[in-house]
Amino acid sequence: MLDHVSMRQVSPVFVGRGPELSKLRSLLASASRGEPAVVVVGGDAGIGKSRLIEEFVRPLLDLDPANLVNLAAGNATASGAGRSDRADRADRVDSADESGAIPVTDVRVLIGGCAELGDEGVAYAPFVAALRQLLRDLPGAFGDGDGVRRRELAWLLPELAEGLSGDDSPRGGMMRPAGMEHHSDALPAVTRAGEQSVRGHLFDAVLGLLEDLGSDETLLLVLEDLHWADRSTRDLLGFLSRSLRDSRVLVVGTYRTDDLHRGHPLRPFLAELDRIRGVRRIDLGPLTTGETAEQLAAIYGRTGRDLPPGFAEEVFARAEGNPFFTEELACAADGSSLMPSDVGGFALSDTLRDLLLIKVEQLPEPTQRMLRLLSAALPPVDHRFLLLVTGATDDELNEQIRPAFQAHILIPGEGPTSYRFRHALLREAVHNELLPGEHSALHRKYAELLEAEPSLVAAEAREVELAHHWYSARDYPRAYDAALRAAEAADARYAYVEEHQMLERALDLWDQVPETGLEYARLLYKTACAAHLAGDPHRALSLTDKALKRVDPDQDPELAALLHHLRSRDHHILGRGDGMADIWAALDLVDGEQCPQVRVQITNSASFIKMLTSDDIDAALRFAEETALLADKIDSDLYRIAAAITKGTVLAGQVSLGTHEEGLAILRQAIIDGLGYGDPGIIGRGYINLCSALETLDRHQEAVQVARAGLAELKRRGVRLRVAESMLWLNMAESLIALGDWEGADAALTSSLDLDPPGIHGATTHEYLADLALLGGDAEHARGEAALGARIPSRTFEHQYALPGIRREIEKAVWLTRSISDARTAFQVFLDKPQFLGDERYAWRVLTAMAMAEADHAELRRSAQPTRAAARSGTSAVDAAGSAMVAALAERAGRLPALTPSQAAAAAQVAAELARWRGVAGAAEWATASELAAREGVHAHQAAYINFRASEASAANGDRDHAAELLRRAVKAIATLPAGPLCLEVQALARRARLDISDCMPEAPVPGGGRGADSGSPLGLTARELEVLALVAQGLSNRQIGERLFISTKTASVHVSNILAKLGVSGRGEAAAVAHRLRVFEEA
Repeated sequence: MLDHVSMRQVSPVFVGRGPELSKLRSLLASASRGEPAVVVVGGDAGIGKSRLIEEFVRPLLDLDPANLVNLAAGNATASGAGRSDRADRADRVDSADESGAIPVTDVRVLIGGCAELGDEGVAYAPFVAALRQLLRDLPGAFGDGDGVRRRELAWLLPELAEGLSGDDSPRGGMMRPAGMEHHSDALPAVTRAGEQSVRGHLFDAVLGLLEDLGSDETLLLVLEDLHWADRSTRDLLGFLSRSLRDSRVLVVGTYRTDDLHRGHPLRPFLAELDRIRGVRRIDLGPLTTGETAEQLAAIYGRTGRDLPPGFAEEVFARAEGNPFFTEELACAADGSSLMPSDVGGFALSDTLRDLLLIKVEQLPEPTQRMLRLLSAALPPVDHRFLLLVTGATDDELNEQIRPAFQAHILIPGEGPTSYRFRHALLREAVHNELLPGEHSALHRKYAELLEAEPSLVAAEAREVELAHHWYSARDYPRAYDAALRAAEAADARYAYVEEHQMLERALDLWDQVPETGLEYARLLYKTACAAHLAGDPHRALSLTDKALKRVDPDQDPELAALLHHLRSRDHHILGRGDGMADIWAALDLVDGEQCPQVRVQITNSASFIKMLTSDDIDAALRFAEETALLADKIDSDLYRIAAAITKGTVLAGQVSLGTHEEGLAILRQAIIDGLGYGDPGIIGRGYINLCSALETLDRHQEAVQVARAGLAELKRRGVRLRVAESMLWLNMAESLIALGDWEGADAALTSSLDLDPPGIHGATTHEYLADLALLGGDAEHARGEAALGARIPSRTFEHQYALPGIRREIEKAVWLTRSISDARTAFQVFLDKPQFLGDERYAWRVLTAMAMAEADHAELRRSAQPTRAAARSGTSAVDAAGSAMVAALAERAGRLPALTPSQAAAAAQVAAELARWRGVAGAAEWATASELAAREGVHAHQAAYINFRASEASAANGDRDHAAELLRRAVKAIATLPAGPLCLEVQALARRARLDISDCMPEAPVPGGGRGADSGSPLGLTARELEVLALVAQGLSNRQIGERLFISTKTASVHVSNILAKLGVSGRGEAAAVAHRLRVFEEA
């Protein structure tokens, strides 16, 4: 027997996690080089996640291990700085693998843990804890009292409001973001304009803060216990995972895998994280038998050789390699501090619960009662709280707590006078021992104490804890009231999911509360608003419909109007129409005299919808004017500026009415007013709409300058807005494409994607990237980007999305699927749409795309006509379909105004394409188009294509000099797209017509390899491959090609594969189309 061996309950040796620790150190080193990352560490309860984080963080903080017992509480701060000391650690920089030091010399560590209430818990709990630590250590990081970031973060961290003026305080009215103004208490508390992006202000403020910290030093943010994370915490972490770019930030999260049942909300979140670039997963498995022996030896202060035979194996079998269970089993030996002489010297429980309770049951009964009491509280629990709950004196309480500390069941919590269970499993085991009556009584006692002494818990947690305790106490009237207060507190912090959950609880408790103080329909409306802002429009619609059935519009017109307004917005979000039916219903219920604060929301939405749908510009202007008048009446700068932006945008788009300059002036003034008002959202909207208006007028360079100015202004204010910034990058990309700056456009679109724009904005970014890929001839990339863009359904009632979508469907049919029927189907959708003023910008591009498709198809049919002699009846049917489509196209083009340089050139191009469709050269038509294409503002690729076709027509008429000059004009715009289809067509025309443009045409690789101008034969194909391609174009199979050329079917298949590779196409149809477009067989 080993006599009087000192036993340590926590292993002093870090066992078995070397690879995982090295991975964390490597990621931190990469972050220090400007490569941010997010890593989530998962494992069963007790597997050693917290210990791994302690070992990782300790060298950064230079702390004694005893001070790292409670990292999750945010209590690890190095000597007032929360960062490593550069001078003290210089000698350890380059020896990470040997000494355990991390090769980063300037690291700030912020640590926060999730509350055990999970989705019902304190919103953003780990971020609040981490930021509160930063406020203690580095208050200047939040900016001064006039900063936008400080005001936004004050919603998350109330202490920041102390330096703000009354008007700017989060508790004042002005600080609520655009669309979130509150009204009288008689109305539902939430009467927002319905913008779901308002929470983005807070998220962007957190992102900006972390990136700024990471610009000066490496930042390590640790978020513990994500299995308890509330929805808002998960959303913010997901946002940071997608948005952190080029900053020295590492985010580490931990979670318990055994808690993740099939319906656990963290499961889909982790799956989402796995798809994000820069996110890593570390999964901790059980220790081996040898590692368990090493841990036991360290606990007993001996080497592994001194352990009794079979002891480590027995403990390993029972603990299954779990370090925490191993420690508990080791301490269960004979109930003493002595290690037994043999395995049978102590009893092992068969259940985990019994194992965890062994030490608890050996404590004095007063200590056990105190632990049961403590288990019902939310950790950490302050000493003063326990004094008030127990009624004990300070000495008596210390005597009760001391045995639990000596048994290592309790450990210090956050702050100098708080406690928590060493492990959540211990707390759960003790809490499960409470009798039902005892459980309810304890929660009632806690709730009463918190109401009497609010200062016992942090302000942001108070209402949530009260709601939890009253509900657990089964006091439903008080639980109902507490749920409403908790919902209001969550709303004030942009925690819409948590607000929604609390309001849903209030709905569930409604029938059990005799005096609710709030009508059921109003509670339904409040809950629907929260669901809407939490991103659940389906639930919001269900609640709204239910509320509308309970509201008498004659008795409560304001509430009925608000419900219709909310339903309008949710129908709009779900793509179920523009929502105007509900807007009209709401407008009929309230007027500007009696309900100006409600009506202004509705008229603002009405003007916005009419501006987007373009179906009634007069109505859009009327609603904008009324919004401005109501804004004056209620003295709302927000709605006044919003109305001006809508009015300016509508007028700027009406070139045919001559109001465009007036509209631009209004937009510019609205931006100036927005800058004075200071709200980033309204500033961003002003820049976005001005940029778009300038692009409509073909003032591309000005549009780029405005987009850059808007991005710079938002950055200067220190708050990032994902949607606004993404739209500015998108608008800039569109203008850069028009200017022919392909690289700049690609960079702008990449910047947009880096922001992870939600919904339609992300889809549109991918669609523009598909456009660029098609221009560059990369069909595979175009398919991939188009597929990503198609994941979000287009808003077909908004022409700014619907018409470009139709144009892309036509181009996809022409370039990717080679299906004229698909192109015609898409164009029919366009023909079925009404034509509105202001649509010209998008409509002309649809018309030119379809005219090109029909002309190309007609030429292809003519070139293949001899092989189709046997199918004359089918050919006639195709002719009839094409003729009908072309007639409809010509009719629509004839009544569509062409108001800007690019639109005038497009009108001339359509006329010339129709001549090509008829089979004539159309030299005069193309000459007219070329003359118009020379005007400033015409899109670069559009001008290049027109000049290419004009050159082709001139060459056909024998004017080779003029043809060469026109071809040189085409080259200027496409020289940076050497592999693009148009560039290849230019090269083919130059060879075919023997036009010398070598002085301006760079050598360009054809798709699949080779050099265009230097190839010995067209497209770099051999003579035999040209023969095979000619037969492929006639529709022959490999067997038929083999028979025709007297080669085997296998040899024919090899030739076809080589042809597809050289042409860079995916199928036989695409190969035939490329050969036709480049006149390969005319040259051959």
